[in-house]
Amino acid sequence: MQTILAVENESFKLKINSSDKSRHNFVPRQHSADVSCCRNSFAAFQIIILCDGHACINLGNSPWFSEFYGAENIHVRHKGELTPVMNHIGMLLGDDGELYADMLKSSPVTDAAANVPSGIFVRFEISENVKPGKYSGVFLFYKSVLFGDEELIDKLEYTVNVNSAVLPKPHDGAFELDLWQHNCNIARKAEVENWSDRHFEIIEPYIKTLADLGARTVTAVVSEIPWSGQRCFRDKQTTSNLFEYSMVSVRKDGSGAYSYDYSVLDRYIELCFKYGIDRSIEVFGLINNWISADEGFENFTETPDAIRIRYTLPDGTHSYMRKAKDIEDYITALCSHFKEKGLLDKVRVVADEPEDHATFKKTIEALKRIVPEFRYKAAVMTKPFYDEFKNDIEEFCVNITGIANAYEEWEQVFKNDKSHLFTYYVCCFPPVPNTFLASDLLESRYIAILADYFGFKGFLRWNYTVWPRDPRNDIRCSLWPAGDTNFVYPAGDMSPLLTLRYMALRRGIEDFELLQLMKSKKNAEAVNRVYDIVISDRDFGSFYDGQKSIKRFDAISAARQEEYQRARDTMYLALSENVE
Repeated sequence: MQTILAVENESFKLKINSSDKSRHNFVPRQHSADVSCCRNSFAAFQIIILCDGHACINLGNSPWFSEFYGAENIHVRHKGELTPVMNHIGMLLGDDGELYADMLKSSPVTDAAANVPSGIFVRFEISENVKPGKYSGVFLFYKSVLFGDEELIDKLEYTVNVNSAVLPKPHDGAFELDLWQHNCNIARKAEVENWSDRHFEIIEPYIKTLADLGARTVTAVVSEIPWSGQRCFRDKQTTSNLFEYSMVSVRKDGSGAYSYDYSVLDRYIELCFKYGIDRSIEVFGLINNWISADEGFENFTETPDAIRIRYTLPDGTHSYMRKAKDIEDYITALCSHFKEKGLLDKVRVVADEPEDHATFKKTIEALKRIVPEFRYKAAVMTKPFYDEFKNDIEEFCVNITGIANAYEEWEQVFKNDKSHLFTYYVCCFPPVPNTFLASDLLESRYIAILADYFGFKGFLRWNYTVWPRDPRNDIRCSLWPAGDTNFVYPAGDMSPLLTLRYMALRRGIEDFELLQLMKSKKNAEAVNRVYDIVISDRDFGSFYDGQKSIKRFDAISAARQEEYQRARDTMYLALSENVE
């Protein structure tokens, strides 16, 4: 069997034609790797293997026999000063019918079909204690068949150049990463009861991966299905269940009095705080709850917003609050609980893309009357919403298309308004830049650098674990582009599997943090050099026509790994200089 080995950069996304898997975008170019990073960061590259026969590629040491007769075993070993983390890269089907590299699989072994390339993502986690300098090593590839001896067939050498710069740890950084958590979807995939002990055991590793990425906000759901399941009932093809449920349980006794149990809410907040996700607690379910009256998801309460508070009766049956007074008492008690826990200053009541200004105005006026202490955040599309509610809302997260379509007006806001915290977001639109399965991995780096250029504090995305029915095999949804719903996957044991997109976003956040370090040294010239390298087109007002992208990624940004590495090297050089 002939085996071709090559190195690709960390931003390479293998693409394979699903109907003819011998057609792909892999062209062997490099046989060694020379990568760089700073401390509290990671160095990474990919190894691509292409065999003309069926192969089992083993990154571990346990024996493995394939069910495919005649398959050869390829055993990968490493020698070097640094310890690598190696993951086989799983391929997922995109909306265009092509297979895209994405999932970092946990199994040490994968089967590679004849004439179909297979990828390995290699990274070296570099702590702040690693001394700057060059570190070399080699990956050795051995071949064997059944009970035969292993024979060395090839090797790939690499060098990791560790720069002296030190990034802040994720929870100490400046970037405000807001990735909404959909924990009940995790429970569904694990087939466990919502908020049970087992559910929390499964959730914890996901919280850690969020913290490792630099997430700063807790998603607290305090009424039932605030997004109406993302209206998943409209998806007639994949039929995924995406409903999220309250962390607060309510009981009504025989006299008609209500009691509230916050133990799940408190436990979840404490879990997030344990890992440094503690800047804010975003409360969902009190304002701008999504309705779909035609499908029955309407507002059945006396309140202007569809606040769905479910309670348990003494006989164990359930119902929902309808009277305004009962719902107001619930909200008052919730506010008092946050106050008693010393958390009220961190609480932000969140509205997700409010469209009905009249209803929103009634709701926020009612909430301010009931609990004037609450503070508010909104993910918005248009500047008129900001104009109308800027005195009510403390934090605005603006969709990038909304910024582009009124860029001159928003530019003045971002320049002059220092009383609000501004971040931005992408979701199912625009097509570029985004973090879809088919997106260029460099788009995730561009997103973070663009946040700095706009003067934003960070970035929001609604997805993390909003998986469709069978995510490890198919993440396509008829309602959203493939990959719009998740940054990680569930392994067979429900532990989180990271992705190439996760690693690219992590790299982009590092770029943002390095830019902040440069600004702290008042090195504006070097910051502008980075912008010049990465941002190809600064005419943001021309990026979109409504929600349709009119420019390709390579028209608005540098689109090669080498250019982004040049930007990174520029930052390293600037930070090594004593500029005051």
